[in-house]
Amino acid sequence: MTWDIKKRKSIGPLELGMNRRQVVDVLGGKFDTFKRVPGSTETIYAYDDEFVHLTFGEDGLLKIISIFRPRCVSYCGTQLLGRAILDVLSDLTENAIETQKEDGGYWIEQAGILLVEIKGLVDGIELYAE
Repeated sequence: MTWDIKKRKSIGPLELGMNRRQVVDVLGGKFDTFKRVPGSTETIYAYDDEFVHLTFGEDGLLKIISIFRPRCVSYCGTQLLGRAILDVLSDLTENAIETQKEDGGYWIEQAGILLVEIKGLVDGIELYAE
């Protein structure tokens, strides 16, 4: 099943701004938690069976949605994960979607999406509200 991205809002059933209880209702209670760096105020819920990592802020609300391959995720009709980055960039350009090269991949400002590139493939996607 393919999850669609709604710019700066959601990926599939996961919406930015959800609380932890709402996420558990969607994905279940099987997850691990960790901090990206020691002392961080943000907690990451790792749903590894679902290929999903969710970052919650101090307020307990979902602020970053990270999805990894092999899950199928699309934006504006373009399948993103697991494809060659150059093919994805070409498809996005054909749809008048601009990307900007960043350290970890390519940023799509209009949508709040970071395409994480590893060895020429889109390995992950991060969705941000702002």
